[in-house]
Amino acid sequence: MPDDPFFEEMDEYMWVWMYQSWLQDQKDLHKDYKDYALFLGSFFNSEAAQEMAKRDNPDYESTDEEMEEATDVVRKVREVAEQRNKVDEFRHRRRRVQR
Repeated sequence: MPDDPFFEEMDEYMWVWMYQSWLQDQKDLHKDYKDYALFLGSFFNSEAAQEMAKRDNPDYESTDEEMEEATDVVRKVREVAEQRNKVDEFRHRRRRVQR
């Protein structure tokens, strides 16, 4: 029970972790029930079931231009990261040993 001394004396971090775990279990159970309802509803009205399913998980389409732009951004980020790594390596080499 919630008023059990076990819960009252429990570490607050453990209590929050247990609550978050319980909450995630409830969300997963709700999603399972919703998916099952959509499955059953698809036998009677498949268009409405598909529309409801797409509302939660919409399809995204991109053009070739958008894909090229995204690829260019990733390449630029990689180049910057590689340059930073080279600068860091250079800095580490220049350290002098104190005697």
